[in-house]
Amino acid sequence: MDLAELLDGIDAAYDGHNAVVGTITDRIEDVGEGTLFVCVPGKNTDGHVFAKQALAKGAVGVVCSTDLGLPRQIITKDTRKTMALLARIFYHNPSEKLRLVGITGTNGKTTTAHWIRDLLCAENKKTALIGTLGVQLQNEYLQTGYTTPDALTMNRILQEFVNAGCRYAVAEISSQALDQQRCEGLCFEQAVFTNLSREHLDYHGNMDRYAAAKAKLFSVAKTAVINADDSYAAIMKKACRGNVLTCSVFANADMVARNISYKDGAVSYILVYRTDIARVQVLTPGLVSVYNSMTAIASCVSQGMDFYAACEHCKNMMPVRGRMQRILQQAPFAVYVDYAHTPSALLHALQTVRTCTDGKIWLVFGCGGERDRSKRPVMGHIADENADFTVLTDDNPRNEKAEDILMQIAEGFSQTDRYVFESDRHEAIRYVLQRAQSGDSILIAGKGHEQMQIRAGVEQPFDDVSETQKIWDALQK
Repeated sequence: MDLAELLDGIDAAYDGHNAVVGTITDRIEDVGEGTLFVCVPGKNTDGHVFAKQALAKGAVGVVCSTDLGLPRQIITKDTRKTMALLARIFYHNPSEKLRLVGITGTNGKTTTAHWIRDLLCAENKKTALIGTLGVQLQNEYLQTGYTTPDALTMNRILQEFVNAGCRYAVAEISSQALDQQRCEGLCFEQAVFTNLSREHLDYHGNMDRYAAAKAKLFSVAKTAVINADDSYAAIMKKACRGNVLTCSVFANADMVARNISYKDGAVSYILVYRTDIARVQVLTPGLVSVYNSMTAIASCVSQGMDFYAACEHCKNMMPVRGRMQRILQQAPFAVYVDYAHTPSALLHALQTVRTCTDGKIWLVFGCGGERDRSKRPVMGHIADENADFTVLTDDNPRNEKAEDILMQIAEGFSQTDRYVFESDRHEAIRYVLQRAQSGDSILIAGKGHEQMQIRAGVEQPFDDVSETQKIWDALQK
């Protein structure tokens, strides 16, 4: 694409030189002949320090936020925002050719995103997905490394969806992505709000800034679906510029779930939508499954799907990997793997397990290193109050001392005989598998779908599902 065409409409000052742009990047290692290099400030390094090097490597221009005194510089106020706008133009505005649904919230994004996709696909609407588990076009996932990719990757992927014949796309949108303007310029057909609770405060600083970041999505979407039961619902609704459909279990809303019944690890309820009433059955347990499925239905109905068809399709929605995933079906007790790594998510996961457990709940969990430390004793207290026994173990310690993290979690327990320390996650899982009895349940929380464990800055393979199966098989010999 010609540089002049790419910069048309972009608020930038440059010398008017033209060139053919083959790629755009903010990574100096990816710069070559025909590259447009964008100088983006990062957490550890400011891309502006690489501007001169980028030109030496053959860049046709450098986008910067200050006059660097270099040839072929393109000066703009905000390079992050400009990179997103350039990506949109470079990839031919792909979001405008899709009905793009953006889902944000602390918990439930992944399951709700997958279930929206399931419902749309059930109506033969070819739908792709971008989220925590990766990019899903057919049945395979391509990892991106982030819940919401950077602007260049996002627009490239959306264009691939368009090329593949998709007309619908569902994307999990993180608060960091919104704050960092990765979604700037995208055309969202709909924004969906699941809930908001304590998370990412190491990044945002406080809940007000966290909520404000989430609300940005609703200020640009054409329509919205909002969980009216959440205390931050009013903030999201105030930001909306289009029609809003609200959902609730406890209050008045456009769509309300009634007569909820939990049985055999599943849930059913009556869903009321204005004058329409239907029964919904979901093959995963807990109140959280009610919220996630109701939100998915609301999203699809507001996009034109028949209400009764959406409700009927729910019984065929598949459980999502690492989200209240039931494993070891052959065991005399239930074993669940869940991504719960926030206080509210852990509480909801334990409450969900309690609805389908006659005996004890055995919990295995830890907290990630180099993240919000203040939530650790809070999660310990939740474990103390809602599990019968807890094994505190490593999650992703990163560069923190694992024992320090476990001690901080233990501060939330009222009695020391309600937990043990076992830093080795493999051994922690073995501990509960050796002690659980018929009628009990085991919840292995915190990592969910993750395939790696980060210790001392080094990634090592670790998957809760496969490790649990491996331990169980060994115990049966």
